Amino acid sequence: MKSLSSQRLIDAYFSSIDLKLEKEFIQLLLIEIKKRNINIDKLPPCTLREGERE
Repeated sequence: MKSLSSQRLIDAYFSSIDLKLEKEFIQLLLIEIKKRNINIDKLPPCTLREGERE
């Protein structure tokens, strides 16, 4: 996963949730997000796709 940019990783994570992919796959993405110290709760609104904004 190291060759995957952080932005692509975040996109893959949110897309996998939207597509209701396997929970194990989503968990793997989340583990990598945490390893990289990416706080997905504090992403700027422009990073999130429509429908994911509060």
